[in-house]
Amino acid sequence: MAYTTVTLANMIEEARSRVNNQKFYSDDELTAYINESLCMWQLMTGYWRSTVTLATEGAKIYYDVSSHMLKPLRVEYDGTPLPKDNFFSMDWCKGLWEFAPAATPDRWFPVALNYLGLYPAPGAGHSLRIDGLSHAPVMNAPTDFVDINRWIFDALVDYVQHVCAFKTSGEEFKATSRLYKSFVDAAATQNVKLKNTSIYRKTIGENLDGLYHPTNRSGQKRTR
Repeated sequence: MAYTTVTLANMIEEARSRVNNQKFYSDDELTAYINESLCMWQLMTGYWRSTVTLATEGAKIYYDVSSHMLKPLRVEYDGTPLPKDNFFSMDWCKGLWEFAPAATPDRWFPVALNYLGLYPAPGAGHSLRIDGLSHAPVMNAPTDFVDINRWIFDALVDYVQHVCAFKTSGEEFKATSRLYKSFVDAAATQNVKLKNTSIYRKTIGENLDGLYHPTNRSGQKRTR
């Protein structure tokens, strides 16, 4: 399905049409829930991407990209892609690697969610192009927009309706659990890796089978 521009006003209108007591929710409240749905969608799918170009600093190993993106995925040094390594490997295989003299980096490694390192540390004035997951968009004005297709739009509003029902609680909130499941299912369709996580299995109830029929070490289910 083709992508289209969806404004905050569009999403508020759709969310308001789904709740039982429309006057029970202000536009500011719905805006907060909509932005929450965008954050959840980004965390589950990595839907929005961004690129930033930074200049290296002399003998600097670590670079904080938190103001530019949520998580770095790929790094180029002066136009050359760097292979990805990990912090444990650096400590395990290269003693005193942090004290290596400045040189052309031959790898990069994540240090934290939005913090990365280069080895060896480069000199100053070189170019770092970093591709990664951007922060989720935040919409505040009615004309603010995101480019998504219809099924993602529906999934986001499903999440908003579910969160709205928490305010009323009781059976109404319980009845919207299927909407949260629909949201997670849509996220898993967008990002296949999500299906292997505990949050997905918990949401769709797969963990219950493991609870009622635990497996032994051979992988066979135990029976009573």
